[in-house]
Amino acid sequence: MNHIHLTAARNARAGSGTAAEPLFVEDAHAFDAVLRQHRKDTTFHLHPGVYETRGAWAFAQHDFCSLGDGCALVGVEGSAHTTLQLAHACECKVTTHRGPVPAEKFEMIIAGSRSGRAENIRIEGLTIDARGGQHAGGAALATVAVHVFASRSILKDLRVVGVAGIWQGANEGFGILVNNCGDASLKPGGHRIESCHVECLSGAYVTGLYCGVTRPQPRSDVEASIVHDCHVVAPWAHQGKHAHAAFAANTSTTFTSCTGEGFDRFFFCDTGSIDTILLKDCRGFFGYCAIDLPGPVGPGNPILHRQNFKVRDCSFTAVHPHADHVVLLNAQDGSEGSKAFPVHNIAIQGCTVASDNPGVTFYAVSVKAARTSGVRVSGCTLPANRKLGVWPPTPAAAVNVV
Repeated sequence: MNHIHLTAARNARAGSGTAAEPLFVEDAHAFDAVLRQHRKDTTFHLHPGVYETRGAWAFAQHDFCSLGDGCALVGVEGSAHTTLQLAHACECKVTTHRGPVPAEKFEMIIAGSRSGRAENIRIEGLTIDARGGQHAGGAALATVAVHVFASRSILKDLRVVGVAGIWQGANEGFGILVNNCGDASLKPGGHRIESCHVECLSGAYVTGLYCGVTRPQPRSDVEASIVHDCHVVAPWAHQGKHAHAAFAANTSTTFTSCTGEGFDRFFFCDTGSIDTILLKDCRGFFGYCAIDLPGPVGPGNPILHRQNFKVRDCSFTAVHPHADHVVLLNAQDGSEGSKAFPVHNIAIQGCTVASDNPGVTFYAVSVKAARTSGVRVSGCTLPANRKLGVWPPTPAAAVNVV
């Protein structure tokens, strides 16, 4: 492993990149240049200070990836002392075979490989300030602060701020977005995301933290990932929709001791199959639905199933609803009959669920799926006015609330 120490301190001497003599990077061009020069198995140690980058679109020669395979970006003294922010002259055009075109999103850091093999990415101890990305180039853009294409990544002690998304055109923003690399032969998953804090804009089309696999695969082909002690927040919208979703995942991921507030949904996934998800000891304040598992079937979104989803010992509270109802669990297959995918073994156990507006209808479940089995809510404290939404063609016996 190669180690390079960096400093943004204006009084620093021109060092060689050691811990005692860190390399001085005076601006975004210098910072990005160092990342371009070292693409494999390199840890960049950022000494306390404020650093700038022009964003991922400035790395066209590296498939837009700021960090290469096996690389790490680490704040030496943690996120309270080290900040990476956007340069005023950030790159907002994407190089294509047709030449530069305006970006539809602004991506601040892309790590790993979108088209090749990548693993063991590490980003730790940083404040990542994405504010300004939504106005890059003068147009309203969704922002993605950290985007990882790799297996077995570690994201720890990150504070991500300024995450934006645009409802018009369904242009979704993300605080932390982790999925598989472009090499299908490498087993995906195996991530650990810990002690991260994500701040999103009020009412924006954003998901705070997503850890998933974009290709449909059996759960045995995905290494387990853990998201622990992560907190995602957005200010409640004064009118209309709240921010979209706090957390998302689809395969072999466990969330423990995580909190989300200011979003219509605590957990959401409509991308790919769901298999083996556990939420434990989490706390969520939501505006519409705590656990939302829709799933339209289409050529660009192949779904094999929604199954093996467990929620245990969590607390959920419906806050500031803007619709005439709120929902603890929504599960749909998006179609009917022979084309419907299975919705199976979804269990919410030992949870405390409340609503701050008793005049709004509360559904413990809202299920519309032809091939449903084993959907149950048990041992939970629920609002007294709860209703069950078991809609045709769902088999009535497949859903149980006790």
